[in-house]
Amino acid sequence: MKKKIILLVAALMIFATGVSASSLNGDFKGNPIVKLKSNGAIVDTGEVPAMIYDGNTVVPIAALRNLGASVTWDPNTYSVDVKIPILSNSDNLDMLVYKKIIKTANLYKLNQDLSQRLKDHSQTLSLYFNGNSDGYSGAYTNNDIIKALSDIIDNYNYLSNKFNESLKDLGGIDLNDLSNNIAMNYNSIENYKKANKSIMDWKNSREYRDLSGTSSNFKDYQSYSSSGFTIANQSWLSSSNGYDKYILMIINKP
Repeated sequence: MKKKIILLVAALMIFATGVSASSLNGDFKGNPIVKLKSNGAIVDTGEVPAMIYDGNTVVPIAALRNLGASVTWDPNTYSVDVKIPILSNSDNLDMLVYKKIIKTANLYKLNQDLSQRLKDHSQTLSLYFNGNSDGYSGAYTNNDIIKALSDIIDNYNYLSNKFNESLKDLGGIDLNDLSNNIAMNYNSIENYKKANKSIMDWKNSREYRDLSGTSSNFKDYQSYSSSGFTIANQSWLSSSNGYDKYILMIINKP
């Protein structure tokens, strides 16, 4: 039975950013380039390559023309009319599998970006601690770290919704690794919630100036933050491998 990913709800105060996967083919304006092939041959996409943009694989209209589609530009309505050649049953089946692979790669990419944001939250908490320890006037406030984690939770909820919505469309694709990776990010968030609370309790208590390492709140913060980072890093590495695996399927598709 396919597993569904549960949503997080950010609680005020206690609950209180992305790195792209390395492109095998270079980048276009910061977006990883994807080689577009048809029957093993590279498809000319014109001046703009196919790419991963905002977690989605984008293919230029010029590529469709070179794949046999009829493309007509209407300057009056600022629209493009695309007529796709009718495919045989076998071609339709092949295209369905191809779409599943692309959608799965996109989900891995979204989770990898979420993992990176979670890893970065450890640095946010370190800056909060250092700034407040030194009495720096521009130090991060409680609201800053609450909002930082709340934004990450929103990112997680978006991903979990996308994953759950995709389950019905991805039959035949093994989603266990992806599901586990998303679950790891959930656990990372749970640890960071506790890290946020512990470091804020440290600041608001008499232990505020106790830098001897004996503060229980400070020790809790260190433990939870370290766990949050470690779990997110595991998810990042696994999602990176998953993303590369499915991107290679696209690139090497005959």
